[in-house]
Amino acid sequence: MENTQNIDNYIKYAKEDMKFYFILGIIIFLALLIFSYFVNFYYLLLLIIFHLLFCIGKVNAYTNLKKIKKYAITNNLTEELNHIEYFNQENYILALNGMFIVKKTKACYFRYDDIKEIYKKMDYTPKVHSWEENLHIILKNKDEYSILIFSTALVNEELKDITNYLINKNPKISVKK
Repeated sequence: MENTQNIDNYIKYAKEDMKFYFILGIIIFLALLIFSYFVNFYYLLLLIIFHLLFCIGKVNAYTNLKKIKKYAITNNLTEELNHIEYFNQENYILALNGMFIVKKTKACYFRYDDIKEIYKKMDYTPKVHSWEENLHIILKNKDEYSILIFSTALVNEELKDITNYLINKNPKISVKK
C-alpha cells in the first residue's frame, strides 16, 4: 500500500480523469447519435446513461478530495496529506498517522490510535442483486465508520480489505468476528 503521494497530486489526477471521461462521453454520444440516425433506432442513445453514471463517480471522487483538503486545512492537518499511503478512488484516504473519510457529505479524520475495534459484515442488497462486505471501524469515542471492501456489483472505487493495514498501524485494535 505504499504510495506516498500528496493530496494535490490526487486532486490534479482526479480533475484530469473527470475531464477525460466527459470528453469520452461526448464522443460516445456523438457516435451513438450518428449510428442511431443511420439505423433509424434512437433508443441506442440510452446506452450513454451507463457512461454518465461512471462520470458521476469521477465527479464524486474529485469533490470528496476537495472536501478532505478543505477539512485538513481548517483543522491544521495538511501535513498528514503530504504522505498519502492509499486512496480508494472514492471516499477515504489512508495517511501516515490517520485516516480521512467522507461520511455522507462531511469529511472526518481520526488517528489509527483512536480505533477501538473493527469488524466485517456481509449484506445482500436486493435492489441491485449484489453482495457487499463492509469493514466497520469503531472509535474510542463511539463514532462508527463503514468502508466497502467487497462487492459483486460494479462500483466506481477500488475495493481493498484494509484490516491488516489498520492492525499494523495499531496492534491494540480489537477484531470482532
